[in-house]
Amino acid sequence: MVLFMFLGKSPEITVHLEKQTQPKQHAMTKPVDFIDKFQIYVVSLPGRGARKADMERLRGALGLQWKYYDATYSNSALIGKILHWVENVRAKLLSAIPSTDSDVSGSLGNDDSYSDGDIHAEDVLFWPEYLEDIAQSNLEIPLLDPLIWAQPVRRPPYEPLTCSEQDFYLLDKAPDEVPEYKRLTSGRVACWHSHLSVLHLHANSLPTASGKGSIALILEDDVDMERDIMQQMEFLWKDLPEDWDMVFLGHCWSDETRGSLITKESPTNGSLPTWSKMYTSTDPKCTHAYAVSRAGARRLLLHLTHPPFAYSRAIDQAYAWLIESKRIQSFSVVPNLAMQRKVTVSDVMEGGTVNNLWIDSLFNSVLDSLQED
Repeated sequence: MVLFMFLGKSPEITVHLEKQTQPKQHAMTKPVDFIDKFQIYVVSLPGRGARKADMERLRGALGLQWKYYDATYSNSALIGKILHWVENVRAKLLSAIPSTDSDVSGSLGNDDSYSDGDIHAEDVLFWPEYLEDIAQSNLEIPLLDPLIWAQPVRRPPYEPLTCSEQDFYLLDKAPDEVPEYKRLTSGRVACWHSHLSVLHLHANSLPTASGKGSIALILEDDVDMERDIMQQMEFLWKDLPEDWDMVFLGHCWSDETRGSLITKESPTNGSLPTWSKMYTSTDPKCTHAYAVSRAGARRLLLHLTHPPFAYSRAIDQAYAWLIESKRIQSFSVVPNLAMQRKVTVSDVMEGGTVNNLWIDSLFNSVLDSLQED
């Protein structure tokens, strides 16, 4: 039995985590097909008819089935509440840390709304020991800190904050004094929340004896893929360790071949002419196409909701840090099997920017081939 605590403004809640009863294993007459192991989600803002039309063309060409998950708009009231909650968490944390502490810089002052519930540095600066116990259990993991809903309603547009780095290193600079990618904008918070919501859905799903639906494949609605993506994935998956958390099928801003090669052999008989390989992840960015195991979704959810790490930066920067700091076991496919098309402006960058600085391509693009037909 493991004892852990949820910390918040309300009195401490002590929870006993009993040993979970695992689903009974039944004999199977037929192994589950590789594709049936996946539950595919497409994160997409409501009302994006053109993007969804392209995604439907992609789905039809690949013969896949997926669900659309409504992303959160950056001007929604919830995003304003989350930004205010982040401000309060940072203010209370910094007020409890001596000014000589080398891990945190800056001063955000104090907030009267936290006067009745202290959050001490030792509670939030280090990852709680119980996280792995919860990750391995079937205990339901909440999506949001209840204090978020208690925040006042603000009117958009919401003022950005400065992103934090590492576990919690806060630059002593105002948002307008840092580069755009280090500003915690409402778009970045909305993107974090949208992906977090899908992780929450998968993390709290019950495991099945067959393994059907045990892996979530999370896509954004502006992707293109290799025509043989599923065949390549099935070939690459056999070299993954059993305790893998994430696999990036597409990534940007990093040379992932710096990691260790885990693909042991090449396909025979030329069955996969566009053969990609799998490496241990080093510093992958972008969130347009990645897979998570159920345990990986639970680990990510626990880390991404833990203050002050929660909603602290762009979510791909959070993933990269959790990978670099060995909190998450991740792997990257090179060359990419999925890429961002970048046909419209970015949802997270300020000023309606089209981010074309990272150029990617596919060997046998599905959508390009459909245009040629």
